Amino acid sequence: MLGNFGRPENPVTRTTNAVLVLPKDHQIILKKTMPASIGMKRAAASCCQCETCTDLCPRHNLGHPIEPHRFMRAFSNHDYGDLDAYLNLFFCSSCGLCVMFSCPQGLSPRTLIADCKDGLRKAGIKAPKGIVPAPVQESREYRRVPENRLEARLGLTKYDAPAPLDDHVRPVKRVRELFSQHIGAPAVCAVKKGDKVTRGQKVAEAAAGLSVPVHASICGTVTDITDKYVEITA
Repeated sequence: MLGNFGRPENPVTRTTNAVLVLPKDHQIILKKTMPASIGMKRAAASCCQCETCTDLCPRHNLGHPIEPHRFMRAFSNHDYGDLDAYLNLFFCSSCGLCVMFSCPQGLSPRTLIADCKDGLRKAGIKAPKGIVPAPVQESREYRRVPENRLEARLGLTKYDAPAPLDDHVRPVKRVRELFSQHIGAPAVCAVKKGDKVTRGQKVAEAAAGLSVPVHASICGTVTDITDKYVEITA
């Protein structure tokens, strides 16, 4: 529910949790590709303010001031008088539970929230500071979503089948080791074009602050270096 769309040539990096392959007409794909303009019209027509999206929101139950139902009411009615309904969106973790499970009308609060947050950032508006989270709600323990029920609601039950791991390593002739494949600052290149490297050798040093080094995944020769990657040919 947190994932992004990728392409077949996308590499697996340190922040890759899993790779899911679904049909183009799967409900998860359709919900993620729905234009925000359509989502807003559906919200204006169908949102009944039942507050289920807020009641089941993990961040809200932890005490953060995020209230999806309040945002849906303000956003779908073009009401910009309640600024907190928009500023508190920065506390949303984009887990997608409101879209994929909570809303009985099948609306997309998370999609609209993400678009609105993106617009706020582009306008130079940052998350509010000095807000002290409220105490964790006592009802939180009873508002957790059962995994098997969520799996069924997502239409993924039929995919829950044995999948034996084939750990055979396929040889490759060329790799590109990305400098930015982790949270934090990109690593800094530590080799030059024409250098011979071995598998496991450090090819980029950790940058200042939050960063990690990058190591060669194959033995070979450095054939290209850009600001984004170092290329190694076996």
